[in-house]
Parts: sequence; C-alpha cells; structure tokens
Amino acid sequence: MRTAVNKIRRLREGDCPASAYTADFRLLACDIPWDEEALIYQFCQGLRNDVKDLLLTFHDDPKSPTEAISRVVRCDNRLFERCSERQ
Repeated sequence: MRTAVNKIRRLREGDCPASAYTADFRLLACDIPWDEEALIYQFCQGLRNDVKDLLLTFHDDPKSPTEAISRVVRCDNRLFERCSERQ
C-alpha cells in the first residue's frame, strides 16, 4: 500500500490527456483505503493548471471521485477543442 500511496502522490497529468491520467489514478486508487474526499483531493492535485482553472467554472464540488473524473475529462476535452480551433 505504501508504494501505491507514494506513486499516487507523485502522479501528474502532465502533457497526457486526462483520460490517461485518470486510468493511472484509478489503478493506484484501488490499492489505497482512502475515503472519497481524500481521493478527490489527490486527483485534483495532479491535474494541469489549465484544467484546474476550468474546473472552477463548476458551482459546486464533486460529490464522488467518479463525478470529479467526469468533470475533468469534459474540461480537458474542451481545452483540446480550443487548441484545435486555433490551429
């Protein structure tokens, strides 16, 4: 478990799509007995700043890790669309 905790704390979205970050996060989270609030917090900590900024447009906090993931993927997709429109 300690290895999974260390890995999840170092996990970052970086340049990869949110879906890839999410897959890695879920694999690690399966081995960690944290509550939903702690998982949501850690998930959001690893996001790129532009995704975090777009998450602020939601008026409430996610109620579950699944809801947080869904929001992040939507935000990441929107940012990708914006990038594509500029090219």
